[in-house]
Amino acid sequence: MEERSDEPQLSDIRDHWPWVKDGIQEILTDQEQLTFIPEDVYAACVNGEAQLWVASEGFVVTTSLKDEYARTSTLLIWIAWAEEKGKDCVLKHMPFFSEQASKAGYIELEVRTPKPFTQRWLDAGWELNHSVYTRRV
Repeated sequence: MEERSDEPQLSDIRDHWPWVKDGIQEILTDQEQLTFIPEDVYAACVNGEAQLWVASEGFVVTTSLKDEYARTSTLLIWIAWAEEKGKDCVLKHMPFFSEQASKAGYIELEVRTPKPFTQRWLDAGWELNHSVYTRRV
């Protein structure tokens, strides 16, 4: 794997695609409810609809969510992958992503996950907005 910075760096997905694709595929294998494929992430990044951030531990892909009624935007941490699991890498870099979101004019930062560990983030300034449960009919 390539040499990477400790702080996330905005990166061109074309420069990191082989290992990023493997990370995305690992997430998709673990979370079968997700409907995108790795190439969808690639296309979103190349087309400027999403951003790849690379750090020493792994990568994050962010995108914007627009509230058409309030006319506000949220920075969504769409995908987060780390080589070593359980090290709270997303939490470690949350101040960085909060700062980036603020500088870019976002009013919120959002993370979605089916994993139960999100409760730990509530103590770090996170607020539970809503939960989504689905059932096939």
